[in-house]
Amino acid sequence: MEWLRKLSQSFLDTQFWGKQFHEQNPEHQPPDEPWINGQFEVYQSSDFPHVFLGGENDFEEVETKAGQPICEVVDCRDLPEINKSWDFATFTTVQTQFDSKVHDLIQKIISTNCPIFIHCAMGANRSVSVLAAALAQLTGKSLNNILSEMKQVRSCVYPSDPYYLMALQQSPSETPEFKQQRFNELDQDSNTAQSPFRRISSWLQKIAFPAMNARIPEISPQEAHQNAIGPFYHGTSPEVIDQILEQGFQWEEAEARSGGTSHGYEARMYHEDCPPPVHHLGYGIYLTEVKSIAKDFGYGSMKNVLEFWILKEARIATINFGAPRTMMKWWNQNGYDCELAKTDRVAATRMLTQTLSANYDAVLYKGKGMYRLLDGNQICIYNPSILRCVNKNLAQSGEVGSKVVRKLDGMKGVLQSRRPLSLEISKQYHNDEPEFLTVKWQRGGTDMNVYPSQVDFL
Repeated sequence: MEWLRKLSQSFLDTQFWGKQFHEQNPEHQPPDEPWINGQFEVYQSSDFPHVFLGGENDFEEVETKAGQPICEVVDCRDLPEINKSWDFATFTTVQTQFDSKVHDLIQKIISTNCPIFIHCAMGANRSVSVLAAALAQLTGKSLNNILSEMKQVRSCVYPSDPYYLMALQQSPSETPEFKQQRFNELDQDSNTAQSPFRRISSWLQKIAFPAMNARIPEISPQEAHQNAIGPFYHGTSPEVIDQILEQGFQWEEAEARSGGTSHGYEARMYHEDCPPPVHHLGYGIYLTEVKSIAKDFGYGSMKNVLEFWILKEARIATINFGAPRTMMKWWNQNGYDCELAKTDRVAATRMLTQTLSANYDAVLYKGKGMYRLLDGNQICIYNPSILRCVNKNLAQSGEVGSKVVRKLDGMKGVLQSRRPLSLEISKQYHNDEPEFLTVKWQRGGTDMNVYPSQVDFL
């Protein structure tokens, strides 16, 4: 059955950490037997001997190894399996669940000495990552050392890329620079296109331009208020507006003012005998924070302007300079090749875009100076999965974006925010009112100090 062992092991270890482990431990050979009967040895922590890791069918083996009944179980099967629909939003949502699971496990480890069993279905990915993150925090060991120790005992250990990154962020011994490097390496992994399994479970399905030709997901105003930044605006022609709404964004890599590219720098020298890239921040989706600028690009009509929000968890770089020398230096630092640009600006701009998109989901250019620089504050989106549209119809009663009626005169308004008051301040100054509401009235502007008792929520 040697062929089955090798096939199974190669399937499991197509993930980033698995490949790193085998590169660093070429002599490692997992036993043959587990691949035949589907059983793997239960892992017992060397730092906390009362902590065990296994699969959902390993309860009896854990109790045999511990010599007493299990008193605490941490079931990680409620953490979702990886599939090809995962995007950045899914990653950040699951990360919150993951962090909570790690925190609960840490509390159990330090508060009890009886056997604790951590498991998922197979005891190879989700539970492995949760336990590794907890042990990294408790022991100060590097995540790589903890995972390697687990794999030496339990050969099926293979954290998938998303869960590996979640665990890595919990590890205190790795520097922020190391963690960022790991994110970047996963984005640029050349094997992504070569492994069918990796294409399914890649942590973000992220190549240079992900999630194109897909409708932008909708969120409620409350979700935008809590989880996103914005608004940002995009103005264009009526035909393109309809296309974006139905099919999502798309762009072509072309010279300025040719084909479907209606804007961009002209092909003339910009600084020190070097032409600029086709677009200021490379190829991508350009949005602005200034509604009037978007209106200009929308042929003077707000009907041709779309509003978007960006998830707070997105990786956004911010720059704020306009001098040609400084701008050219930044372009060069991010992969722009002046010599190539002299003969093929499109290729040079593509290289710039690939470097930026590997490190960031978007770059925000703040056009602030004595005068407005370029088109003011604008952001270039490389990863469209971070974009959201706000649907006001999704607002529930009492949420941001929902409607209220003023009891005094029946005036209607829209709830903009809720600001809680401390119990002491509420009792002393505000007749036990729990919070202030900010309401934008149909007439009379916005009132930031409305008591809940003064309105009815619709």
